[in-house]
Amino acid sequence: GVIPEGKFGGRHLHTVPLSLVPRYDATNDLHLNVVTATRGLIEDLADATATQPELARLLTIETDMKIRRNRIRQALASCAGYAAYVEAVGAVI
Repeated sequence: GVIPEGKFGGRHLHTVPLSLVPRYDATNDLHLNVVTATRGLIEDLADATATQPELARLLTIETDMKIRRNRIRQALASCAGYAAYVEAVGAVI
């Protein structure tokens, strides 16, 4: 996609999702489902890092950021709560 030009040139790609994600509403059940699913995913990742030292190292700056990001994404996708998280997020956006 095309990144629009701003006052100071091309806009940073990471700002684009902000225009697509609705503002958090603590009274919206769909938003609360995302919170619950996220907490479950965080617990899954904490459990995994407790038994997998190589995964725990990815949460430090010992490894290159690009490598960390990719491996953490893979680890999250293998967590039991990942499908519930994806479903909850998909219902909001």
